[in-house]
Amino acid sequence: MAGRSSSMMLVSMLVFSLVMVLVIGMSVVFVIMFSVTFVMVSVLVFPMMVVSMLGLAVVLVSVSKVSLVVCLMTKLPMMVMFVFAFSVVVMPVSELAVMVSVVLQLPVMAVMMFGFSCKIKRREIQIRQRLHLGLHSLKQD
Repeated sequence: MAGRSSSMMLVSMLVFSLVMVLVIGMSVVFVIMFSVTFVMVSVLVFPMMVVSMLGLAVVLVSVSKVSLVVCLMTKLPMMVMFVFAFSVVVMPVSELAVMVSVVLQLPVMAVMMFGFSCKIKRREIQIRQRLHLGLHSLKQD
């Protein structure tokens, strides 16, 4: 009987370690992905709706991960299954939502960058024309 309980303890510790590694790994990946997304959003000043959607995804992911860790540490058996299901379903869905929003913003970014480059090019042509006219008028004098 003592051997069986120690093997159960070993299995539960192994499962706990595996879950913790997965949670920490997903947290690291999500933080990297969120910071890249946040920098892109900040630099290009996208609408506030996108920022709030990203914030909601971060809150959902953080709440599910924290509750998963708390339930595993306090060993609440009925809540563990719910929280695990919640984190397995909600975390990837919210991360997927963030990734989809970033992918959907890529064409908007491309159009904005193209618009900025066209505006800069137009301004550059105007300046060159003014310089050319100014130099031409100086030559006539």
